[in-house]
Amino acid sequence: MDSMIRRWIILLCAFMAFIGSVIAVFATQAERDMMLRGVTDATQDYNLPYRMPLLGVNADLTQYTSDELRYHLNLMQEANIHWVRQLVRWADIEPVQGQYDWSVWDAIITIFDEYPQLELVAVLVDVPQWATNHPYDSTSQRTAPPDNPQTYADFIGAFAHRYAQSIDYYQIWDEPNITLGWGNLMPNVAHYVAMLSVAYDAVHHHDPSAQVIGAGLAPTIETGPYNFNEFDFFRMLYAHGAKDYADAWAGMPYGFEHDPQDRTTDVNYLNASRFVMLREIMIEHGDGYKPLWASAWGWNALPENWRGRPSIWRNVTQSQQVEYTLGLLARAEREWTWLGGMILYHWQPQADFDDPRWGFSVIAQDNTPTSLYEALKNRTTTAMDGLYPAQNPYATYSGAWTFTTIGADIGWVQDSAVEFTFTGRDIAILTREQNAIAHFYITIDDKPANALPKDVAGNSYLSLRSALLEPTVRLRPIARHLDDGQHTLRLIADEIVPDEITLRYPLVGFAVSSGDLAEPYNRQITLGWFSAVISAIAFVVTARAVNMMWIWNGIKSAWSHLNDVSQLVIGAIASIALLFAMFITWQAGVPTIFRRDSVQLGLAMITAGLVYINPMLIITLIAIMVLFIFIYHRLELGVILAVFWSPFFLFPVELYRFSFPMAEVITLITLGAMIFRGLVTYASDGQILPQYMRKWSWKWANALDVLMITWVILGLIGVWIATYRQPAITDFRVMFIEPAVIYVAIRLISQNKSSLFRVIDALLLAGMAVAGIGLIMWLTGQSIITAEEGVRRLASVYGSPNNVGLILGRCISFALAYILINPDKMRQYFGMAGLILMCIALILTQSAGALFIGVPVGIITVIILSLRKKAVLPMIAIIILVVIGAIIAAQSPRFERLIDMTSGTNFYRLRAWQSALNIIQDYPITGIGLDQYLYYFRDSYMLPDAWQEPNLSHPHNIIFDFWLRLGIFGVIWLVLFIRIWFKRASALYTAHWRVDKWSSALIIGAMGSMANLLAHGLVDNSLYVLDLAIVFAVLVGVISALPMPSISSLPTDGH
Repeated sequence: MDSMIRRWIILLCAFMAFIGSVIAVFATQAERDMMLRGVTDATQDYNLPYRMPLLGVNADLTQYTSDELRYHLNLMQEANIHWVRQLVRWADIEPVQGQYDWSVWDAIITIFDEYPQLELVAVLVDVPQWATNHPYDSTSQRTAPPDNPQTYADFIGAFAHRYAQSIDYYQIWDEPNITLGWGNLMPNVAHYVAMLSVAYDAVHHHDPSAQVIGAGLAPTIETGPYNFNEFDFFRMLYAHGAKDYADAWAGMPYGFEHDPQDRTTDVNYLNASRFVMLREIMIEHGDGYKPLWASAWGWNALPENWRGRPSIWRNVTQSQQVEYTLGLLARAEREWTWLGGMILYHWQPQADFDDPRWGFSVIAQDNTPTSLYEALKNRTTTAMDGLYPAQNPYATYSGAWTFTTIGADIGWVQDSAVEFTFTGRDIAILTREQNAIAHFYITIDDKPANALPKDVAGNSYLSLRSALLEPTVRLRPIARHLDDGQHTLRLIADEIVPDEITLRYPLVGFAVSSGDLAEPYNRQITLGWFSAVISAIAFVVTARAVNMMWIWNGIKSAWSHLNDVSQLVIGAIASIALLFAMFITWQAGVPTIFRRDSVQLGLAMITAGLVYINPMLIITLIAIMVLFIFIYHRLELGVILAVFWSPFFLFPVELYRFSFPMAEVITLITLGAMIFRGLVTYASDGQILPQYMRKWSWKWANALDVLMITWVILGLIGVWIATYRQPAITDFRVMFIEPAVIYVAIRLISQNKSSLFRVIDALLLAGMAVAGIGLIMWLTGQSIITAEEGVRRLASVYGSPNNVGLILGRCISFALAYILINPDKMRQYFGMAGLILMCIALILTQSAGALFIGVPVGIITVIILSLRKKAVLPMIAIIILVVIGAIIAAQSPRFERLIDMTSGTNFYRLRAWQSALNIIQDYPITGIGLDQYLYYFRDSYMLPDAWQEPNLSHPHNIIFDFWLRLGIFGVIWLVLFIRIWFKRASALYTAHWRVDKWSSALIIGAMGSMANLLAHGLVDNSLYVLDLAIVFAVLVGVISALPMPSISSLPTDGH
């Protein structure tokens, strides 16, 4: 009893731990989303505007004399202020239509131009009385809008024309979302958009490079009709088409009484953080690349003895004002990488002494700087978090560069370099890449950049060749997790083929981050999920030891109703399948000749040929249907045809608008036939598996079955992690699913050993066809690859002689096994003919990997296993032949450089391996996914001195291939597979030797072929090609299907 109580306590604790872990995960996710709302890491997302100087002030420069103006501008410059936002009152400049008084503004601009560090933001407001039918309202801070927006545009055009050389930023109106900004009228979105559109055109007509900023939207919680909160009004602006009439937008993140770290973001809560919701609306409408300006912000700090009007912005102490202001500036620099200017309210308002706006002032009423001014003056600036254009104050260029608004182009002189100084922990570069060979050599503080691959000399480099060979702009990580503080990025450009005519502008910008703010949250979430999994396992394990049948019985009772419905649906489908199966099953009415194996095989081959050669869709579909019927009746036909047609994957079948290799079509038909057979079997007796499999249940399965299932699962994960998803999906279908179908089909036909032999016969026929076609084409001068010194290499039906060597290497082992084991005379002669034909073709391929590694290893394996003690003399003869062949081959131009690692094939293969190692170093656990090497290689990891081979699609090594496609677990799988497969094959070999020649020939041939696969795989892609993947499935299937002595009761055909 005590033991049972203890188990229940453990069960309860495990359950509580699971629930607690899951709650912790979701709570952490919620906290992360709240704390990081509005945060954009520029090194991870470049849907951002370029960073611009941050700090600015609202000011009224019209109140100063010339000397006073210079005094105040000097103070601004000393306080690191960049932006000066000034209201431009239309009513003062054009009191009478068409008559302009520029005197005040000419004087301001003349003095302002003396301070190049400062930039003016002109806010065009206040309609003159002649332009509106609404009388001036003295209680309003702004006048009503003009009746005709064109009159406003005319004024703005005149202003922009006059001051185009001095002003680059224009803001159209102020606070149109509240009645005080709209002449005490109800705000009118449509009218404002009409004003914005004509003003936008007017500004850009007279000053094309100028920036037009939408009006600053005042913060409010109201929803109309006299005041609209900034979010509702902003959405209405977009709904009225305002997106096309602004280069930037603006809000007013006043802090009110709240700390800048108050992360509440709610339309009904007034604080600085609500500002990020404007940014979210911009993202929703595809405006993420535009800056969002803070056109007025700050905290009001009236003195304790204030006797004037109360502040509508709430109130904080002067020390809090300083702390909060610096705090929001720091937060904006760190988190709000999408921000434009951040313009503080207010420098020194032109207001009565009792006006609460004095609580914002940076300069006191007596013209003395406040403590807030001193705090701003002591701030330092450097390139911090954000996206910066190629030309920016922190970048210093040397050599020949060409600059435009889209980036910097490498000069034709090979000395183009740049230094970029930044403060942060992460750095990335925004590049423009295309089908061109060029590199950036990059260091951080004179050390290799830790996020880049390195060449053989240890230099970190960035390849500028796009993965898809099409023009694209990409954000490329350069360094991660640097020490806090200032760093210097040094970049030297290297263009392999300098081209001073075609300008490509590969350097678009720089991205800086102080680190991934989400990382600690994500780490905690990962730990939470890990804890949840462990506690769930503990719960399940403990539950097995606790009597919970009463729970199970209740679930079973409830489930039974649903199960009945499910069985009814499945039964209906299976009944239809059975009806169709009865129609296509061979019955007595079919002539006896058509029930013979050889005739069925011949008809299937003819039908497959019709599919292959006939382009007419209807006839092709009929042929496919006939094939389906044949394969449904004899599943081995599907395997035989798929194996035979697998080498011809470069010659696809056209089906409507799509093209598929014949082997794929056959494999998919076979899959359909297998599913249909299962449904028919289920309809017959309620079981999906064939009769001979049922009685063994899981005993029937073996370790190779589990490995193949695991392999497919790893492939699925490889699709999920792939960056380029489409090639990964295709690779999963062709290299994983279809071989798995072949493997399952072989397991389903394994009760008939003759079927396995016919599959291997088809493989040999395929090899002989490849060899025969290749010889004919070689003799007639077709499909020939010309190598060194004009040497002609046989390529047959492939694009490369090496592919011929790979497939023939798999076949030669079986041909030699037929000869040495002699299962019957016909197959011995068959093996002799195939061996002679394939060896001649193999020699003409001049494939070094096949001739000197793969095929010798396969042949040696077959000879040792076939002759055993008598293998000594043949082995010596083979070694002598290999040595003589190597000596002779060394005299030919093709092979004389086999030991030269500094040029040619060996050099590029070594570089491919180095690139693979660099990728593995960056992705050691997950790899990069299925069929991604080509894109990663030419995009980022192609070594600079390997530029003449930019399109390598695989790493030329089976271990690297598994690691890159499937991650570290793929390598573990490969090691386990080799051990388990050869262990089973060796056991089968020992059990069947001298007892069963048929099985021995299959086993020895398979072991030689697998040895060839692994040996040749050290220097080439020996698995992940369609034909080789299907052959791999055959090798695994044959060894898995042959019975072990302990299960000799498995049905056989009598051999």
